[in-house]
Amino acid sequence: MENWSVLDRTSDPAPGSPEQIRALAERLRQQAELARRRGDRLRGVIADRARLRLWGDYAELLDGRLDPLPKKAALLGAAYGACATALLVYAQELDQLRIASRAALQRGIQAHERYVSLLRAYAQHAPVPAGVGGQVWRGLDEAVAFRQCQALQEPLRQYLLGLGRNAGMCEFERKMARHTAAQIEYRHRDAANRCARAVLAAAPRPLGNSVGSAGRP
Repeated sequence: MENWSVLDRTSDPAPGSPEQIRALAERLRQQAELARRRGDRLRGVIADRARLRLWGDYAELLDGRLDPLPKKAALLGAAYGACATALLVYAQELDQLRIASRAALQRGIQAHERYVSLLRAYAQHAPVPAGVGGQVWRGLDEAVAFRQCQALQEPLRQYLLGLGRNAGMCEFERKMARHTAAQIEYRHRDAANRCARAVLAAAPRPLGNSVGSAGRP
């Protein structure tokens, strides 16, 4: 279980499974190929309909029903294909974002663990406030150590100043990792929105005066 609380977060800034997204994209690609094959078959039927020797009013009606079908199949296939492409782009971006988010998390964990270790060493010689709500107090830095340790003798004073300085650097590192996670969250939201817009834009529109949609992926 990933502990995002070290970055003051409750969850992953880049949630989702690239593998599942790619699996869905592959299913959509297969549907696009199926629509293409069916469109080809329909075009073949229309091209050969003269051999069917159809006569009468029903022949004209049948022609009217057959003629739009290859175009509808092409639209449906293009829609499935465009959706698959959008999902693949999103999956690739999500891969990169998840790598970056794990790197930020690891950076934050390491900075947190170093800070806690320094805080414990400092607390053996000088008072430190209790954290709020069971959280670690994160105010230790060189300035705090300087104020608290002026009356202490050397070398203890320098030792505590060093602990405070290093603790402050660790906390700065943790905050930078937290900032990176916030940026990743923004980029993830942007990638997801672009994918959603691409999917919506791919939905086919009705042909001519036909009623309803030509089919939605």
